[in-house]
Amino acid sequence: MLTCASCGHSNPSGARFCEACGKTVEDPAATAAAADAVEADFLLEQAKSARAPLLIVAVLSTLGAVIETVQADASIRNTVMMIDGALVASFWAIWFFAAKRPFAAASAGLALYLVVLGINAWADPSSIYKGIIIKIFIVVALVNAVRAGLKHRTFVREKGID
Repeated sequence: MLTCASCGHSNPSGARFCEACGKTVEDPAATAAAADAVEADFLLEQAKSARAPLLIVAVLSTLGAVIETVQADASIRNTVMMIDGALVASFWAIWFFAAKRPFAAASAGLALYLVVLGINAWADPSSIYKGIIIKIFIVVALVNAVRAGLKHRTFVREKGID
């Protein structure tokens, strides 16, 4: 039963207009479901913001891989190319995956980026401060993308939205 907000008359479920006064009757459950769907879409668009920093990382890692491969000694060039190629492919795959699963992609991208920074710092401690502003920007952007993705995922799960 739906109660008219104007006159208080009880109307049958599914009624669009009040039988007593003729005003529009809204189903609160349908209205709430529509509002939840709109909010879920908004949160999804925010979560998809993970693609921008992931794209930046993919492009920068591609450029870095090309430069590193060109500068590498001929005896290790193939090894450098394979390692850098795998890393570049990983970042591009994560960027692509972010369109479907932004939380998982942002989390994976952040983890991989931090691992790469850690390995580079271990191999060359001076790499810690080189490009620190860009590194901080990327980490902050990825952390924000993880938060947005988690917020969307939590909301969808709480509301039972697919």
